[in-house]
Amino acid sequence: MRFVSAVLLMLLTGAAHAGLGDSLRELRGTIGEMTSTSREVGELSKEVTPTKSPDATKAESVTTTEIKSGDTIVAKMDKVKVLKEANKKSAKLLQLSKTDEVIYMGEEQNGMYRVTTSEGEGWVDKLLVKKP
Repeated sequence: MRFVSAVLLMLLTGAAHAGLGDSLRELRGTIGEMTSTSREVGELSKEVTPTKSPDATKAESVTTTEIKSGDTIVAKMDKVKVLKEANKKSAKLLQLSKTDEVIYMGEEQNGMYRVTTSEGEGWVDKLLVKKP
C-alpha cells in the first residue's frame, strides 16, 4: 500500500509540475508578445511625431528674439522689396540684394519690419531678412 501511495504521489506531483511548466511557457509567450507590441508602438510613434527641421528652428529664433532695434539686417535672397507702408500691396521703394544692409528700426506691423536704407525708410517682410 505504501508503494502505491508513493507512486500516486509521484504521479500527482509530476502532473502538477507539468501544469506549472505549461503555465510558465504560456506566460513567457505572452511577455514576448507584449515586448514585441511595445517595440512596434515605439516605432509608430517615431513615424507619427512631427519634427522641426534645424532651419525652421533657426528662422523662428532669428525672427522672434534675436533682431533688436538698431540691428543691421540683410536680405535672405536677391530682389527683396522695400515697401512704402507695412502692407504687402504697398508701392515698392527699392529692392535689396543679399549684400545690401539695412537697419531695423524696432517696429513691426503685419509681419513686416520697418527699416532704414541708404535711400530712406520702408518696410520689408520679416521672413525674408536675417542678421548677417
